[in-house]
Amino acid sequence: MIKRILFATDFSRWARRAEDYACALACSWRAPLTVLSVAEFMPGLNPDYPVNQQYLADLLKQASSQLADLKGRAERRGIVVTTRVATGIPSEEVITVAGAEDSDLLIVGTKGKTGLAHVLLGSTAERVIRGAPCPVLTVRMEPADAEDEGVPSKPVSLERILVPVDFSDCSLDALEYAAVVAQQAKASLMLL
Repeated sequence: MIKRILFATDFSRWARRAEDYACALACSWRAPLTVLSVAEFMPGLNPDYPVNQQYLADLLKQASSQLADLKGRAERRGIVVTTRVATGIPSEEVITVAGAEDSDLLIVGTKGKTGLAHVLLGSTAERVIRGAPCPVLTVRMEPADAEDEGVPSKPVSLERILVPVDFSDCSLDALEYAAVVAQQAKASLMLL
């Protein structure tokens, strides 16, 4: 069922835990993994200005280097990896690439945002969830992992999957999807 996985990363420590899940699922399903990084370049900034050109070039250089490192880590686990760099608004680019790649699963990390900025803007992960053409797995970091940045994260294993249902078509589709994932991972499934 999962033939193509897209992992969108900003290389933050929160995204590193999502990388663990992306690699574990790619191994489990023997699915190729596309890793996307988006150099955030907001509309309205003139790309012809030398300072903006330098800013974008620096972002792209850093992203390419980090993607090469991530690709190496994933390939050592036997995963077929493709990397992509995009420029623009991260949520929009992630959604576009998920559609273009015909992804079966999209994985993103999330960091909770609070306050007025969250109310007015929402998070990238929330915008991706709303607009993605495929199921989205958002991965949050354990509080202890956030404090111990240098400590390797715990191995990923899906043991329990919770599926909230309201018996709408979309929730029943989610249940069907979760059942397939649970079966593959030999995980228990709980309906709420």
